[in-house]
Amino acid sequence: MSYLPENLRVLGYNSSDQQVQLPAPLAFELVKSFDSPAQSFEAVFPCLRAHSELFRIDLYHGETKLFAGFIDEQTYTYDDRGGRLTILARSIGARLLDNEAAPRNYTNVYLLDMYNWHVKPYGLMLPNASINPFFNRYQVLKGTTEWEAFFNFLRSSQYGCAYVSDYGEIILSAHPPVRGTLTFSNRQKDALHFSSLKFTNDRYSPITKFLIRDSDGQYSYSYTNPEERSLGLTRKRYLIPAEEFTPFSGGGEMEGMIRVRHSMLGKRVITLTCPGLLEARFCDRANVDAGLYQWSELFVYQVRHRMSAGGCSTVLTLLNSNYIL
Repeated sequence: MSYLPENLRVLGYNSSDQQVQLPAPLAFELVKSFDSPAQSFEAVFPCLRAHSELFRIDLYHGETKLFAGFIDEQTYTYDDRGGRLTILARSIGARLLDNEAAPRNYTNVYLLDMYNWHVKPYGLMLPNASINPFFNRYQVLKGTTEWEAFFNFLRSSQYGCAYVSDYGEIILSAHPPVRGTLTFSNRQKDALHFSSLKFTNDRYSPITKFLIRDSDGQYSYSYTNPEERSLGLTRKRYLIPAEEFTPFSGGGEMEGMIRVRHSMLGKRVITLTCPGLLEARFCDRANVDAGLYQWSELFVYQVRHRMSAGGCSTVLTLLNSNYIL
């Protein structure tokens, strides 16, 4: 269940798309997150000869491609250890973060329209469009990225969620997706072992109430976090409903609910550090036995693979799956 460092290989490509075999990396970090369309890869290589400017890079384990992306930064350094080449790269989804969406007020718009206008031009495919919500009005504000314009449309509809796969495809899911299930315990022989665990109970994250402005400009109604009493907190906010929530009755409460649920996502965060390069992926589920604490069905939100002179490790960020959507 782990990638072997000796089976890793890295290929670079220059402006003519000619392949350049890079030496085995001295160190690298590969990060994949459910909430970001862009995977990131940073690596340091011994540099024994001059390299022309590289435009893209692939990371393989055997014949399995772990990362494919475009290079943001290529740096050469030299000291008493010799030459070093450092590469910073991101996957194709970075284009959706690097480009700003045109500010616009849409009327009678579907999710597929948003995909065609804000995502498709950057080369990301949508193979399954079974979810296609509709809004009478939808506003894209100045400063919104192309990804936010598309992703927030779907999140606001409450029809599901969107994420970008390892193959650069947009995946739509009506429910929090499940890939596989991982079991972690240092007491069970057949479980995956971890070297450290951090459990953060963040009482600053949750919002307990949104006071919502009506069409007369008065904050006349509200949405209350269902867990307000058990949280023992009072953290209120004032909400002016977004354009898509104003045409129908109850729209303000729906936006309040979405914002409350998003605030609850950061309430309980478990960070696991495991030896080796585990074959873990975001959207996996994790059962964790930490002695004093046990959790089940946690959502793997981020996977961070690291290799350095000190060895290899995998860091997993685990969140409550009930608040993913």
